[in-house]
Amino acid sequence: PLEHIPAEPMEKVIERLQQLIREKEVELILIGMPRNMDGTYGPAHYYLAAVLDKKGGQEVRALEAARRAAELTPDRSEVFKVLGALEQKAGNLERAKKAYERAVKLDPKNSELVFKLKDIETQIAEYQVRNVDALGTTTYQARLAAARTALREAQVAKQIAVETRDRIKAQAENVARGDKSQ
Repeated sequence: PLEHIPAEPMEKVIERLQQLIREKEVELILIGMPRNMDGTYGPAHYYLAAVLDKKGGQEVRALEAARRAAELTPDRSEVFKVLGALEQKAGNLERAKKAYERAVKLDPKNSELVFKLKDIETQIAEYQVRNVDALGTTTYQARLAAARTALREAQVAKQIAVETRDRIKAQAENVARGDKSQ
């Protein structure tokens, strides 16, 4: 029998699809998304396509869909989280950073997003330090000093993000066990 899965909230859509895949040993999912009055697809179509293509190893298609979803839904942190991960995997670190910055702006209390942003900033700073020779000899010393400073700052910020994330997880686990002393 066919089942209708409402498009919102997106987390529930993904969760239900994953459940069906496990339960029914699904190899192929046919997704029918209603079109808008002008014949275009809505943001849920692009977000879902990005997530499913990412899981299916279709990174290029997933990245295109995620970019389109981000254009159509600039207020959804989960869209920018997926976009950031896909941009990062494609080696587009500056674009990944912008996506994670947007996600953190939309959901500033999400320690996972803060960690991902700090991780990207660290990767960018490490890249700058490794590739300072390619920047030219006239600005070499200034660029090297700036890159090293950025790397140190990014590493400290990443460590703070890791500690914050771990503390929040520990508090959540304590609450789940009924220990409210934390």
